[in-house]
Amino acid sequence: MIISIGSFIFDAPDITGIKEQITPHFGAYRPIGDNPHYHDTNGSVEKISIGGVYIADSNSKPETLRSIARAKRPVRFTMASGQSIQVIVTSFSTDKKNFLPYAGAVNVDFQIELTAAGGSGFGLFSIIGAILALF
Repeated sequence: MIISIGSFIFDAPDITGIKEQITPHFGAYRPIGDNPHYHDTNGSVEKISIGGVYIADSNSKPETLRSIARAKRPVRFTMASGQSIQVIVTSFSTDKKNFLPYAGAVNVDFQIELTAAGGSGFGLFSIIGAILALF
């Protein structure tokens, strides 16, 4: 599977899991002596968590992800299936393990949290991702 966040592209071995969560917005009111009643208030919060590991790979890849997070700008999250949404990076963390002398970490586990920022659909990167998935 190939996915991208902005211009950063992940290969299939880099990803260990993708978790998607949607939290719909509801309003509630409680009549006297009754249980709460809920109603739709439009909108929802969509969160995506991506976990992965770089093994014996460049230590600059996590730094590229870190720079996307530090930019604090919306970027497009695109999956090879064609799903594409505008997101912001709300959290990014790394766990570096197994160091070699003068070479850096051999294993770099990463976790990146994304929150939808509006503007979903099929963008240019989603079309490119779908084409790459065919090969």
